This record gives sequence, C-alpha cells and structure tokens, in this order.
Amino acid sequence: MLSIRNALLTVVAAALILNSCYKKAPTTASDYYSSREYQSRETLRQSLFGADQALLSNDDIEAILSSKIDLPRDAHMAVLRLGSEAEVLSWAFLDGSASPLSAVAESARLARVSWLPSLLVPKELTVPSLREAAARFQADLLLVYRTPCQRFQEHRLFGTDESRAYCVAEAVLLDIRTGVVPFSAFATREVEAERTPEDVNLYETVRKAEARATNEALAELADQVVEFLDATP
Repeated sequence: MLSIRNALLTVVAAALILNSCYKKAPTTASDYYSSREYQSRETLRQSLFGADQALLSNDDIEAILSSKIDLPRDAHMAVLRLGSEAEVLSWAFLDGSASPLSAVAESARLARVSWLPSLLVPKELTVPSLREAAARFQADLLLVYRTPCQRFQEHRLFGTDESRAYCVAEAVLLDIRTGVVPFSAFATREVEAERTPEDVNLYETVRKAEARATNEALAELADQVVEFLDATP
C-alpha cells in the first residue's frame, strides 16, 4: 500500500515539475515582446551586424534616432510618382483637371510645388539617388507616391456590364537636407461603375473606375500631407 502511495506521489510531483517548465507560446508579437522571458534579456543598444555598419555606423544611427529635424518653411516641394505607366491612369482621363495631389500646395509651409522632371529621375530608385535628384532641382522636400490598383470586371449576357476598382495611394515625405523620412501616409478607395452607352467597351469603364478611385485616394492623401506640414513646428 505504501509503495502505491509513493508511486502516486512521484507521478504528481513529476506532473507539477513538467507543468512549471511548460511555457505557453506567445500568440502575438506584442505577447512575445512583453513576455517575462523576453523582458529578462539584456538590452541590445547597437547593431552587431557587420553589414549594417558598412552603411551607417552605430554612432550615426544613434545620432539620427536621438536628434530632431527642422522642416523648412517657404519650402519648394518636388513630387514624384512611382509605378509603371499601365498601373496608373492619368487624372485627366476624367475631366482634364489637375491632379488631386496638387492640393498639397495649399500648405502654408510650402512656397512652391513642382513635379520632379523625368530627366532627373534616376534609374535606381534608392533614397540616396532620389535625394540627389531633388537637390539638383533645389527642392527642400520630396514627396514620393504610388497608386497600385486591383481591377475587376463582370460581363453580363443580360443586363449592364459592371466593373470595380480598388486603389491605394501611399506616399513618403523625404527631407532633402537630412535624408530623413518624417512622414508617411496612405489612403484607399473602392469604386464601382456600370458601362454607359458612351463607353467604347468595358475596358474603358474599368479604367474610368480606376481613375475615380485613384483620384479620391490621392485627394485624401493630399489632405493628410497638408495636415502634417501645417501642424509640424
């Protein structure tokens, strides 16, 4: 009887030991970083990757992260659109008006807004090359954006053909003097359209829907940029 009791005690003790050793796996990134095991680690205060230091030294990164930038006033902003020609339809397709992104010129911080000339756009679209191109254009700021879209169309044997476009406008603002990106933004829009008698084919209907969705997303993006520029000291 005593041996059975000892065996049961041994099993219970083993179960308690296993249970204490068992750690529930974090379910999210925040769970992982807030876990006791992670927080008990020594704090890493600089990069130990050699390749990182070949680009920026640890001291440079520390200085960048611990410093502030002073955005210029009466600034000249250059604007550059990225993406293939097939990706974006000209805003003029709708009504011949200017790009909705031109509304960034309403910011009190800007004296002039210009499109970065295509002859200055570098083949390699890296931050250093874009910064150099904007500097040659004597632009204080560079707004780089793109507008990828997903297009859908439905041919109907009976009834009107339909199309739908889902577009995203995303942008980053580059301070040319420091090379720092102080602001990024994005906006999304979805537009549905039916083919009209004026449309040559459904393709034209799809492109009109894409243009409208792009325009609306760019208009929201412009508002975000102006709000940031005017609110920044």
